[in-house]
Formats: sequence, structure tokens, C-alpha cells
Amino acid sequence: MDDLLQQGITAYRAGKRDEARKFFAGAVKQNQNDERSWGWMYNVCDSDKERVYCLKQMLRINPKNEKANQLLSELTAADFLLERPSIPPTNLEPQSIMEQKPPSVGRMEMMLARGKSQSTTEQKPPSVSTAQTEKNVVSQKTSDPTQQKKLQIGIVVVLFICIICLCINFMPNLNKSSNPPTTAKKQLTVPVGQLAQYVDTYSNYDEVFVTKKDGSLDARPNDLEELCLDMLYYRKKIIEYTQSGETEKADEARIWLNRTNAWLNAYDENDIGYMWTIIEKRNK
Repeated sequence: MDDLLQQGITAYRAGKRDEARKFFAGAVKQNQNDERSWGWMYNVCDSDKERVYCLKQMLRINPKNEKANQLLSELTAADFLLERPSIPPTNLEPQSIMEQKPPSVGRMEMMLARGKSQSTTEQKPPSVSTAQTEKNVVSQKTSDPTQQKKLQIGIVVVLFICIICLCINFMPNLNKSSNPPTTAKKQLTVPVGQLAQYVDTYSNYDEVFVTKKDGSLDARPNDLEELCLDMLYYRKKIIEYTQSGETEKADEARIWLNRTNAWLNAYDENDIGYMWTIIEKRNK
């Protein structure tokens, strides 16, 4: 899972958004409880519906994620005001869970035949001899309370054994999932206006936190870089959708471009300028 996530991050930083999406989708498929994978998957979503799903998964894993809560509130508020359907997710694995396959033709024929046979049998009243026989059988079964008690005890014992077997099989898997292997990540915290010192060494770190103008740090690693990449992405999409005549998609891309620009204004102007330098240097 870490290999897929790292490959996706590398592709994303290189501007290969579609390739990165495939790696992130594979990462969340392997481990749906990894908050970091869902965070990166959020960055490559093409519609609000996909973004809302990713944010809900992040909050399911970490309800205290303030940035995810903020983004989810803004998305749901924007969807309510726009009142238009977004593009359904195409690559997210959880969507396949909602798909329901219709029964096969053979199974449908069996169900129809069974329903027909049941309806014909219901129309025929039981004969006197049959009803009398069933009454005798019921009376014989209920007349022996000792046998009924033994049967109940046997059922309870079987259920108890099944529960024990399930617990034995489940415990090793629980221990494995609760203690996932961890790898050390190289992190860097940059003070306000000091990103110029790390232009040449920026790519050596896995997670970079650039301090905002108010002295706070964003919960998402590499937030400044992601915002700059998002700006490039939405500008490109606006041009593509405008040229192809897809007005609604172009308007939605403009909305996200404005949101991204608002978040970007929280950082120092010098840091933003040097981040563009880092991105241009990486793409050469």
C-alpha cells in the first residue's frame, strides 16, 4: 500500500494526475482505513460527489480532522446552492458496492416456476385425511417436552461452538490490522517566508509543512504545493471545458479555482512564489 501511495504522490507531483489517481485508488482499495491515502485520493477527484465520499472516509477514520470537516461543510453547502448533479465517480472502489446485478434469466425462470407452483398449491384445500395426519404429527412433536428441551440444548451448544471458532479465526487478523507496519517519514516544517532556503532540498522530504501568515500549520502535508498544483489543474480544465462547449463543467472548475485561490492567500507571498519555482524546476 505504501508503494502504491508513494508512486501516486510521485506521479501527482510530476503533473500526471490521471496516473496518480490509479495509484491512489489502488492504495485505498488495499487499506480503506488509511487516512493519508484518502487525503491524496481527494486531490485527484473530478467531481464534488467523489470529494464528499473521500472526506467522509477521512472523518470516519479521524473525526478530529478539522480541514476535512471544513471542506465537507463547504462542499455540501455548495451542492445545495448549485442544485445540479455532479459527475458520478468512476474509479473509486466503494461505488461498486452500490451496484446491484439483476438476477440471471435461469434464476428468474426458477423463481417464476416456484411462485406458480406455490400459487397452485395454495388454491387446493387439504383433504380431511391430510389435515388429520398433520394434526397427529404436531401433537406427537409437542407431547414430549423432554425431547424439545434436548433439541434446544443441542442448538445452543452448536451455536456456542461456532462462535468460539469465529473468534479464534478472527483474533489473528485483528492483531495484524491493529498493528500495521510503519515507516519513518522525512518531515520538514518551514517558518513563514523561509521557503527560499529549501528550494534545492525540498524534494528530499516526504511531508513539508509551510507555516501560514497567522503562524498556524495546515493539517494536510504539502498543503502549499497541493494548492499550487490545484490552481494549474483547474485553469487547464476551464480552458478544456470552454473550448468543448461544456459550460456547466467550466463553471464548476471556476468555483474550485476561486476556493483554491482563497486558501492560497493564507500563505506568505514569498513562499508562494518560491513554491512555483520548485514546481517549475521539478517539471523541467
